This record gives sequence, C-alpha cells and structure tokens, in this order.
Amino acid sequence: MKNNNYFPLKSIVVTNQDKLEFLQGIDFPIDPAILPVVEAINKTSIFLTDSSCEGQNGNPYSKHFKYAYVGIGVLYNQISWLEKFAHQIKSTLGEAVDCSLNFSTVSYSVDDDHPNVEVPVFRTFLRVDIYERETFSQVIHFIQKFSEDMPDIKQFIDDSIFQNAEYRVSATVQQNVDGLIAAHIKEDLDDTQLEKCKEEIRALGGEIDDDSIVKISFSDKNRQVEELFRLLTATMKGNMKGFCQINLDDDKNFFNNIRIDLFDDFLLPVISAILQRFFNSPDGKIAEV
Repeated sequence: MKNNNYFPLKSIVVTNQDKLEFLQGIDFPIDPAILPVVEAINKTSIFLTDSSCEGQNGNPYSKHFKYAYVGIGVLYNQISWLEKFAHQIKSTLGEAVDCSLNFSTVSYSVDDDHPNVEVPVFRTFLRVDIYERETFSQVIHFIQKFSEDMPDIKQFIDDSIFQNAEYRVSATVQQNVDGLIAAHIKEDLDDTQLEKCKEEIRALGGEIDDDSIVKISFSDKNRQVEELFRLLTATMKGNMKGFCQINLDDDKNFFNNIRIDLFDDFLLPVISAILQRFFNSPDGKIAEV
C-alpha cells in the first residue's frame, strides 16, 4: 500500500517547525521494509518524505506498487537540493533507481485507514523508484553521505523572507495563468481547434496521444524549467485537471523529459501557449502575458 506520509498541510513554504511538529504527531504505520529509508531521509536537515511504498517484492498479488519508492519534499522550497540529490544518486546507483520531479498541489488522505489525515503533494517533490529491496541499504548509505554536505537548518529558521518571496512569485504566476486562460480558453472548443493545438505541440517536437498525454523534451541544460512548471501546475490544479512531471535523462543527467497528463481537453490551448513560449524563447523564460 502507498503510504502518503509526513508532509505537513502547508502549501507555500514548509518550515523546520512544521517538520518537527508533524513528525512528533505521526501515529500511522509505514511499510516496514521502506521505513529505514524514510527515517534516513527525515534525519536530513531540509528533506522530508512525502510518500513511500515498499513495493511488491516479486508478489504480483500484493496491494503495493510494483516497485518501492520514496517521495521527497524539501523545506523552504530549496528545490536545487532535490536536483542535486537526484543527479548524484543516479550517478552512484545507476539503473538500480530512477528519479522524477513532480509538481502538484492536491491534498489527499493518507490511506483508507486514516481518511482524516490529509497530506498535500508538495509543489515540487522528487520521486525515487528503487527496483530491488537489496538496494535499500545502498540508498540509506547514500542519503547519509549526501546529508553531510546539506546546509545547516539554522540558516533557514527565519522563514519570513522565503514566505514573502513565495507569495509574490505565486501571485505573479496566477496573474499570468489568469491572462492565458482569458486569452485562449473558449466556451466551445471544437475538434478543429483541438487538432490545431495538438499540431502546435507536435511542431515543437512533442507527442500527444488520444488520452491527452503530452510528452516533450529539450536539450538545453540551462532552460528555466521551474517557471514552466509553476505555470503548468497553476493552470491544472483547479478541480485537478491534470498533473505534470519531469524525468531525469539517463544520458544527459539532467531533468529534461516532460510529461503532462491532461484530464480535460479544454485546457489544451493554454498548455500549447505555455509550451510555445518556453520552447521559442532563448533560455526558456516565459514572457508575461
């Protein structure tokens, strides 16, 4: 079973105090095999597990996910540390693990036995899939070594700077999204208009299937992907209209493979407009609407 464990119900900035209070209040079980990995993550200065599962371990009748994984969020929105962690664990453990950055803002219950415990998917969290349980000890050792270079939490304790900055950024992003929706969303979107949006995405080198799953990648390591995903997430979060993630390219060793799952086609014109701005600008910066 998936354990959505440990992430405090706070959408803008999760602080060290939030982490301490939430960890002290945990009263639900975590899959025993993955628990040492979860504990190792939570002992680091600025990481906190978002979710976890110990995997089926070869049992196809198990209710668990096929492979074990941990979802890792970061305090004070220090996203660059998630990226560093992903790059280094992939370089160290190779095909034993896979990494993807995920962007979402939906709250959900921890599990069926704890319906009143809600955990938000952090704005940005790292999912690390671990394909063999025999690798758990190596993952734990890697986490412990990596944590030695992580910043001291004391430098982040006064969170007002981060809080205010995040509110300003979020407000700007929402203004951009509102402008894009006003400019591109029509009440009646016919098949011809939808096909035009799909062709625009294909012209950028992307793919889109009949289930409105968009896949697209880029080769410029310096592109500003965080702004892109803030816009995509803000666009799709209302009524859970979709979600997006970016996967680590094994060869290039940076996050460049984008996947967007749309649950409603009416957002496709906005998604197309955002992607065009991202891919047609020199550095991936998305101009204000």
